[in-house]
Amino acid sequence: MKQLCEVVIIGAGIVGAATAFALTRAGNLRVALLEKGPLAGGMTRRSAGVAHPFQSHPRLIQYALESIAFYQNAAQHLGPSKNEFITTGAALVGGNADAAKMFAQAQALARLTRDSSAPARGALAAQFPGVAPQLQAGLFTPHAGYADAAQMTQRLIQAAQTRGLTVATGAHVKQIQTVSGGARSVTTTMGSFEAPIVIVAAGGWSDKVLASASQTVTLQFQRGAVLFYEQPPETTASHPIFWDVHGEFFLRPHPYRLSAAGWIAPPTPALTLEPFDEFVAPTAATRVSQFMEQCLASKFVAPKRSHTIMYATGADGLPLMGRVHDAAGLFIAAGFGANTFAVAPAVGKTLAQLIVDGNAPTAASFFATPYAKEETL
Repeated sequence: MKQLCEVVIIGAGIVGAATAFALTRAGNLRVALLEKGPLAGGMTRRSAGVAHPFQSHPRLIQYALESIAFYQNAAQHLGPSKNEFITTGAALVGGNADAAKMFAQAQALARLTRDSSAPARGALAAQFPGVAPQLQAGLFTPHAGYADAAQMTQRLIQAAQTRGLTVATGAHVKQIQTVSGGARSVTTTMGSFEAPIVIVAAGGWSDKVLASASQTVTLQFQRGAVLFYEQPPETTASHPIFWDVHGEFFLRPHPYRLSAAGWIAPPTPALTLEPFDEFVAPTAATRVSQFMEQCLASKFVAPKRSHTIMYATGADGLPLMGRVHDAAGLFIAAGFGANTFAVAPAVGKTLAQLIVDGNAPTAASFFATPYAKEETL
């Protein structure tokens, strides 16, 4: 079976879904979304669903602010849902030794929004009962929140399907090859899909997918864990998101009077996606608990449940996004790490502009890494 399309997207996680939504919204295009497993079944299913603007690159800060605004108006874009984006605000947490990093983040945010501030000691505890009074947050922004990443992905896909999106699950990519006229043929276990534009948005599997097109990219992986704690009875109000300035810990509210806290290890070159180990080490739980005690006044008992998480980044810590060098019509959007959910709608919109209009004013490319590195915070 061969299907003719104008754009083929490989990967039905949050980035692939956001790109499919933006493309079907931008023009009358025949778009196919391919996924080797169930929709939102890879890294997106394990995502913490946190969206905040504390990013390592100014362009990613802009993407995050745009994406948060999209999530806050998701009912307008995607239709109403019982699981909407919850705006909480977010505090960037660090120690005295992190003052320079905090200042750089504040300066970068100040160029794009006037709503972020450095709260005085005790100010967050006054605004959010239950926050530890001794907590000194270096930065607070109201532009942050969370949602169920898998459900948001499903909503994006469903909205795109109303505009003609074709979805193929169980479509494991075997090869991407160039055919006559510059079009590309994507051969899968569900048949072939032919289109002049192919976008690889397969998360941590993107390097393997591109290898089938004789293209080489390097991804590195971060492993972590999310633990869910029942809030103590004395906790009477929700708390903001807390994000460690080094991107190693986070804490956010969760429905049903729970709090979700997580730990993300630094990238490990030897780490691979498969086989995937679900074991959450006791040391990880201990470190997460210590971060929670730093942020909240209440004492939490043992977690109710937990699961592992895995994120992929580019070799230099920056995402891989844009046209693939020397491969006309081939694009990539991967390697956004723990902040994939935070930037996905803007990434999809940017790729759609790049494809429909031929340019995008805020497009990033991993082939311009020297420029990107100069701007990294």
